[in-house]
Amino acid sequence: MTPAERFIHIIEELGKKHNIVPVVNATVKSVEGATCTIVLTENDLEIPDVLLTATEDNENGLILTPKVNTNCLVGLVGNDKSNLHLVSAYDSIIYKHNNHQYLLFDSAGLKLDLNTGKLQVKNTTADLKNILTDIAQLFQTAIYTGGGGPHAADPATQTAATQIVTKINALMT
Repeated sequence: MTPAERFIHIIEELGKKHNIVPVVNATVKSVEGATCTIVLTENDLEIPDVLLTATEDNENGLILTPKVNTNCLVGLVGNDKSNLHLVSAYDSIIYKHNNHQYLLFDSAGLKLDLNTGKLQVKNTTADLKNILTDIAQLFQTAIYTGGGGPHAADPATQTAATQIVTKINALMT
């Protein structure tokens, strides 16, 4: 019996005995594409091929990629290996639909809002929207020297900088 089969057998027996959906503690050992490998806390049993999606075909839906070396909860819903579910801290959350993949979040601070179509890129020290807006505003308010003395940017440059800020606001949160 493979470790995965042994684990499922143990979980099935617990479920039958107590008429509950068993949930056990584990640690995420590694992530391999649409699956991960976990190690049970209680007995160090290693379980490969735990699905990161709700379906085995991985066609549509959420892909919840757990952080490696974090604690997680694993439960078997029903008596079917394809219903082995994992709850953990996540490195990324991806939504797949009709052969399109959308990153909703990753631990580096990237977020895409599918409702507004806006993007957010920031971490604890910087925010890309603020940086781009600051650059555009610098062009609007800069004082240029030479060619007859200090002067502000010409109206065309100021207008272009204003349009850039408008586009940044339309794209980013």
